[in-house]
Amino acid sequence: REAGYEIETVQTDPGGRDVLVARPVSTGIDGIPWTNIGLLLATLSTTLFVGATTWYYVPARELLADPLVALQAWPFVAAILGVLLVHELGHYVAGRYHGVDVSLPYLIPFVVPFGTMGALIRIRGQLPDRKALFDVGVAGPLAGLVATVLVTTIGLSLPPQPVPETVVQS
Repeated sequence: REAGYEIETVQTDPGGRDVLVARPVSTGIDGIPWTNIGLLLATLSTTLFVGATTWYYVPARELLADPLVALQAWPFVAAILGVLLVHELGHYVAGRYHGVDVSLPYLIPFVVPFGTMGALIRIRGQLPDRKALFDVGVAGPLAGLVATVLVTTIGLSLPPQPVPETVVQS
């Protein structure tokens, strides 16, 4: 590892013989991460849709007529994706700090209940030791906790979201 190689054990035949394979370690991002960008845009769309229809009471027919109406749900999107991305970037930064080959976050778009099913990062290489495993594992929740406290503080300082009369009467 210190020489720039990742060691992996590979089983080569049905007899069960193992072979050690040394591959060069990649520490950078190879090209433009199109998959990550596409999933980010899809997740932005689904969280905007859910935020507008569920939290900001925009009727679906109005949303279909003018999709830009969904942009009023930006505080919802900023809160949900902000906490989620800070959590995943905590794992990412800790992985890079320890020299582990980790991917940028993959966001998972989904409609119910928040517009996303979460996110993940991919660890492509092996973790060098237990300290790195602990650091990478705990960095996400700690970063997410800080983001959650920040989002909660901002949310509690804002006035309540008014409910439209059409929703109250129905």
